[in-house]
Amino acid sequence: MINIILFIFFILVSSPAFAEEPTVFQMPKDENIYFKSYEGTNSNYFQFNVDGTYRKIYRGDFDVFESDLGTWRQEEFGELILISQEHYRNIESTSLCIYLWNADGIKRLPLIKEYIKKLLANSNIQAFTKEQIEERKTYSKKQIKQTLLADANEQELTKELIEEIENTDFEPLNPSLISVDYRVEKVSRSDLNDLIKQIDEFLNNSEKNSFHATPLNYKGQTFIHWKNSQTCTKQDLKEVLAKIDDHKPGSTLRYIYMKISEGAFQKESKYFIQRMNTFIP
Repeated sequence: MINIILFIFFILVSSPAFAEEPTVFQMPKDENIYFKSYEGTNSNYFQFNVDGTYRKIYRGDFDVFESDLGTWRQEEFGELILISQEHYRNIESTSLCIYLWNADGIKRLPLIKEYIKKLLANSNIQAFTKEQIEERKTYSKKQIKQTLLADANEQELTKELIEEIENTDFEPLNPSLISVDYRVEKVSRSDLNDLIKQIDEFLNNSEKNSFHATPLNYKGQTFIHWKNSQTCTKQDLKEVLAKIDDHKPGSTLRYIYMKISEGAFQKESKYFIQRMNTFIP
């Protein structure tokens, strides 16, 4: 009888109804908080200060430098909003992403729009392969400037930005302009049209440099769950929780910003070198 009772208890506590759920971590108002993402040969750190500012530190094999800074706030229901002084967020649409981490990336959006429109106009197929979407295109200096200036009126670019385009000596481009989620084999025409829509909405958005995340507690761990990350795809919360579930004591969780002590942060970033960046105007 005891064995039967224990078996029933085991079944009950193993059911989804008894599964532990993550809870929101409220950022303290009286101490700085630090997070670290270990990424193999390098690490990234966030320092959230009580005065509402933050900075991001990159640590590689040979250098340690500041890669971002700005202000942060935590909303009523726990969401963190970071306003970067240096970077724009990526444009994400379904399985597609355009990387805009550096401020110069916004100038290339008209080129990407033109590339998508031509791709759709020159084919009647309903779904494109990843190779077709990510095919690299070479643009000469002249083509770049002509395309950017031709699109200036349509996008209502500022006079200052137009003058900057006219005076910039662009390098020839051979980029993979659009990134496709590695889990996706085919990209539909509607996905591409939606990406064009997202580009237009991004250009008209006054908070191009805002990043959104939620700090969470789960099984004794505190981590940041990004809603729009630096990577192409947003972090899947189930995948993050599964990594924590499988985590063995003494091993290191990768690619998740985990809360660390001030002592650990100071020790690992002590060779920090201030890097001069061009801030977003």
